[in-house]
Amino acid sequence: MSPPVSSPSTVVPSIDELFIETSFATAWQTLLLVLMGLSLFHTGIIVISPTFYRVTVPYVCSDNLDLLPSNETQATCSQGSCQKWTFDYSDLDVSTSIQESFNLVCGDEIFLELHGSCYFLGLLLGSAIGGFMSDRIGRVKWVRISYLLCTVFCVTMATTSYLVIHLASWVVVSSAIMSSWICMFPLSSEVGKRSTRQASSSFLGVVFGVGTMFCAPLAYFFPNWRHLMLSIAVISLFAFALSLLFDESPRWLWTKRRYEEVAQIMEKASRLRGRELPASTKKLLEELSKQGIGKKGIFGTFVDDLKRIVGMETKENGSKGECGETLEAEKQYSIFNVFGYGRLTLRLFLLALHWICVNTLYYGIVFGAKLFKQQLHWYVFFQGIACITGSVLLLISLKSGRKSLTIFCLVTAGFGYLVCIFVPPSYKVVNLVLSFVAKVVLQLLFLLIYTWTSEMMPTVVRTSSVGSASLVARITGLAVPFVGNLATIWVSLPLVFYSGFAFLVVICSVLLPETKGKSLPNTMEEGNVFSTRKDKNSRAIDHSDDFKL
Repeated sequence: MSPPVSSPSTVVPSIDELFIETSFATAWQTLLLVLMGLSLFHTGIIVISPTFYRVTVPYVCSDNLDLLPSNETQATCSQGSCQKWTFDYSDLDVSTSIQESFNLVCGDEIFLELHGSCYFLGLLLGSAIGGFMSDRIGRVKWVRISYLLCTVFCVTMATTSYLVIHLASWVVVSSAIMSSWICMFPLSSEVGKRSTRQASSSFLGVVFGVGTMFCAPLAYFFPNWRHLMLSIAVISLFAFALSLLFDESPRWLWTKRRYEEVAQIMEKASRLRGRELPASTKKLLEELSKQGIGKKGIFGTFVDDLKRIVGMETKENGSKGECGETLEAEKQYSIFNVFGYGRLTLRLFLLALHWICVNTLYYGIVFGAKLFKQQLHWYVFFQGIACITGSVLLLISLKSGRKSLTIFCLVTAGFGYLVCIFVPPSYKVVNLVLSFVAKVVLQLLFLLIYTWTSEMMPTVVRTSSVGSASLVARITGLAVPFVGNLATIWVSLPLVFYSGFAFLVVICSVLLPETKGKSLPNTMEEGNVFSTRKDKNSRAIDHSDDFKL
C-alpha cells in the first residue's frame, strides 16, 4: 500500500505549478487585479490634493473692515495688534487654504512647509511599518487596516480646528498610503502569472494616474478644502469596502503552510471558470490541509497575528520537523535576516540605490506647482495624464526586460536634467512640457523599481525588502532639498548632480539580474541563488552572465 500524501517524505508541490500558472486561475487573477486597482484610486487623489490647500496666500490686516496697505502688514505682525486677517486669493486658482483656516500668519507660515515635511515623515513610517506588518500578518489584512486608517484620519483632517491634530492626521494618512503601496505591488506580483506581472504593475499605475487626474475636477466641485477632504474620505471608505473582497496571496499562505486557505481560494477560482477541481488535486489539498496549519476563527487569528508581530513562533501540531527543528513556514523572518546571505545583501543594496535615485529625481518636479499658481487644476490634470502615460508605456513594452527598461529610463532622465540647464524659469510652457516628460519617465521608473524589487526578493521578506528600500530612500530624501544649495556655487550645479546620479545608478542596473519570466523565489535560500547556475526553480535563465550579483 502506497504511503499517504501527508507523509513527512511527501514533497509539497510548487504553488506556481499547482495554481498560479494554471489556466483555471486566470479569471480569479483578473478579478483580483481589477479590485486591487480600483481600490488604489483614492491614493492618487490624496497624494496630489495638498496642491489645492497647502498654498501661501497674501494677507493683510482687516480690523473693523479697514484694510491696511500690504506694506504695513509686517509692522502690524511685529506689534501683534491685528485681530482679523483678510486673505487675497485673486492671483491663485483656489479659494480656501489651511493657512487661512488655521490663521498661519506673521511667521507661522512655516507650518505650511511643516505640512509637507509631515507627508515625507508619513512615507517614511509607512515604508518601515508596511513591509514588516505585511510579511507578518498578511498582505491583504494590512491593506485593509491602511485603508481604514486613511478613511478615519481624512475625516479628522477635515473636521479638526487644531493644527497639531491636522498635521498628526496627515502623517497617519501619508503612512497609510505608503503602506498600501508597499503591500499592493508585491501582492500583484505574487498572484499574477510570470507573463502578466509587468502588465499588472502597469494597470495599478494607470489607476493611480486616473486618481491623480480626477483630483482636479474634484477640487473644482469642492473648492472648500474641508469638503474636499471629506469627499476623499468617502472614496477611501469605498476602497476599504473593495478590499473586503480581496483574497490573501496564495503564495504567502503557501510559505506559511496554510494550505486549507489556499484550497478555498483554488476552489473559488475554479468556480469562477465554471469548473470543478480535479479529484487528484482535491485529494492532495485535503492531505496538505491536515499536514499544515488549519484556519482559525477571528480571535484565534488575532492572537496568532500578535505572536507573529512580536516574533513568537506559532505552536501547532506538526509544526516541527523530524528532528524537532522549526519548519521554514514557522520561522519569523525580518529584513535583518537578509544580511546573512551575501548575494541577497548586495542585491538589496543596489536596489536601494535605485529607490534613492528615483526619490531624488522626483524631487525636482514634485514642487513644480509653485510655477503654476494660476493654473493649478490644469497642472494636476496633466500630472495625472503623465502618470497614465508612463504606466501605459510600461504596458506596451512587455517584451522588454526590467533591466533594459530601467537603464533606458535612467539615461533619459539623466539627459533630461542636462537639457533643463539651458531652459530659463520664465519659459513656463517649456517647463510644463519638461515636467510632463519627467513625470512620464519617473512614473515608468517608479513602477519598474517596485516590480523589480518584488520579483528579486524572496516571499518571506518580499514586502519587508520593498519597504526597507523605500525607507532608505525616504531617509536620504530628507537631505535632497539641500542639494539646491549647490546653486550658490553654480546655478545649474543641482541639475548636474541629478543627472550624474542617474548615470551612476545605470552601472548598478547592469550588475543586477533580469527577472522577467522567472518564477519568484520563496525562501531565503532560493532568493540567494536566484538567477544563478545553482537556481533550480526559476526558468528562462541566461547563464552567459554569471558574474552578476
